[in-house]
Amino acid sequence: MLLKIALLATVVLCFMSLSSFSQDLVVTNQGDSINCDIKEIKFDYFYFTYTTNGVPQDTSLPAGKVSFYKYKYYGKVKKEKTRVNDPEVEKSKVLRFALEGGYSQRLAKISEGISGEMKQYIRQLKSGYHIGGQISYYITSEIALGARASLFQSSNRVDNVYIEDTQGNRRYGEMSDEISIIYLGPSFLATIPNKHHSPNAFTACFSLGYIGYYDRGMMIYPVDINGNTIGLTYEIGYDIKIDKNFMLGLNASVIAGILTKYDLRYGTATQTVELEEDQYEGLTRLDFSIGIRLIN
Repeated sequence: MLLKIALLATVVLCFMSLSSFSQDLVVTNQGDSINCDIKEIKFDYFYFTYTTNGVPQDTSLPAGKVSFYKYKYYGKVKKEKTRVNDPEVEKSKVLRFALEGGYSQRLAKISEGISGEMKQYIRQLKSGYHIGGQISYYITSEIALGARASLFQSSNRVDNVYIEDTQGNRRYGEMSDEISIIYLGPSFLATIPNKHHSPNAFTACFSLGYIGYYDRGMMIYPVDINGNTIGLTYEIGYDIKIDKNFMLGLNASVIAGILTKYDLRYGTATQTVELEEDQYEGLTRLDFSIGIRLIN
């Protein structure tokens, strides 16, 4: 009697195992048939579980590598797809949220007509850090439209500087700058899956938007400079999957812009300064970023 019970239990466990795994079918473009359990089809990827050497394995495949799939292939069919370009897959529209930050370097040359000490001061202002974010909505499997924003900041300070009036009188004090550069604009994002390491992906982004330049400074007296212009952003990157809906992003980007005029407030006086062509303030910078992406 105990032997019969044990045999019956073994049969039931085997049946439950077959019911839990290997109930669906996925066929690749190369003709390989994968006996598996499809968990979901999301972000143009098939997520499924299959068994190898008796051990369940979780994995995924890009939809472009799948030619056919069928739910409950070995049992009662609850849902059947014979084409991977079914709207559920091909037109899956998802949101991508990106947050990032890192090192920045402004690229404009320093004028030759200033002293070495001032060159060093300005050189230190050209390097800083940035933080930014982007939201994108996929209109196809690889193309998304959205918006991006970033903030660059740098600062420097020197004490015991002086200004001298026409009578030779000197006034000593502090020289400092706290520079903020804001970028806001719509964006166009292309995502190119890495065929050898899916679902990792290469990314490229283009944006045209607004650049705001703000310098809160001191030259014995407070000095504020405000200006704005049109800017371009081009970014390339690589996203690495770290969880089902999260990816680690590594990016390099160029944000380009030129300031041709600004509003200057020195002490209590305010004026608009129109720059000559050889005096334009270059705002172009190179950003190196690391961040998190949420795909939902």
